[in-house]
Amino acid sequence: MTAPVPQTDKQADREAELKQRREDLEQELESYARAGVVSPTMLRGAKWFSRALYMAMAALVVFLMFSGWGKHSQGTVDELQSSRDAWKKRADDFKAEKNLLEEKVGSLIVDAARADAARRDAEAATRGGAAADAAQGRARLLVSRVWGEQAYNRHWREILARAEPHAHGDPKSGAIAMIEQAVTAPANQRFELMRELADFGAEGVGAAARGLLISDNIGARPLAALALARLGRAEDLALMDKVAAQTEDPAAAREIWFAGSLLSLESDAPSPAANDVAEYWLRFALRSFESRQALLADHYRSAAESARLDLLALLCECAGPDQEDLMRSVASSDRATGERMLAVRWLAQRRLATDLLKTLAGGTGPVAEEAKKGTGS
Repeated sequence: MTAPVPQTDKQADREAELKQRREDLEQELESYARAGVVSPTMLRGAKWFSRALYMAMAALVVFLMFSGWGKHSQGTVDELQSSRDAWKKRADDFKAEKNLLEEKVGSLIVDAARADAARRDAEAATRGGAAADAAQGRARLLVSRVWGEQAYNRHWREILARAEPHAHGDPKSGAIAMIEQAVTAPANQRFELMRELADFGAEGVGAAARGLLISDNIGARPLAALALARLGRAEDLALMDKVAAQTEDPAAAREIWFAGSLLSLESDAPSPAANDVAEYWLRFALRSFESRQALLADHYRSAAESARLDLLALLCECAGPDQEDLMRSVASSDRATGERMLAVRWLAQRRLATDLLKTLAGGTGPVAEEAKKGTGS
């Protein structure tokens, strides 16, 4: 029997290495089995299969792209193209129609603006001319009334000087009754009653008029103020102006202001009051020296727009050439048409500022027409 050959160290190491490699392979196979892979060969086969499938799909996509698969038929394409062209033409038509309508609307707006401007010019000419005429009429009436009252006052005072007041009992009571009767009497009777009032004498008339002026009988206040104006006592003026300022009835207040102006023209003029009433400013318009009219001219510049026309008309009725600068500035300003027309008339009547009137006559509108009349063009 042959004795066994002893193993060398290298053989032993080789066997140990093979053993370890076998154990590693067994563990790797076991892990594949747990992952559901039967063997590494199958795993490698799956990888190659997936690669082949990816390449096949890519080739299919390229084929479909070049073959036209999935496209519409030529008829469908032509139909869609025709529809698109029709919609485009319709949109172009709508756009052209829209532009045409916008042009028409713009033209209508311009025409409407021109018509409105013409209408405003026509209305301004009517209102301006009519307003100027009316204001001039009121101013002339006020001036005429003042001169008429002043003339009559001299006659009334002659009756007052011949009066026998005690022949009528209580002069004050008789004067009160006569003034109250005159309040509701017709115009001709009222005039006669106020004339006969002088029979009660200055003392009786003065006491009655002052009492009625501050009473609650608003209707009697204007006649009471007129009676005081006829008496001509300057000390009554302050009371008359105070009552006028406190009287809420505009018509009654104006009559009291008028009576105050009538009295003021026969006495020293008071300081200007804080109002725009033409009947009050009448006392500053009729003075013959410049200082009084200067006060009216200054007040006109700052007066309320609703009062300016009457104040300017009063100034135009009474002012002399010293007011040329004011009238020039008004005529060439942007103030109300009626005011400008009054200033143009005043300048034309006095043959002043002919250069300005010629310039204004070259324009359009009611002021230009008024200037043309003034220059004879």
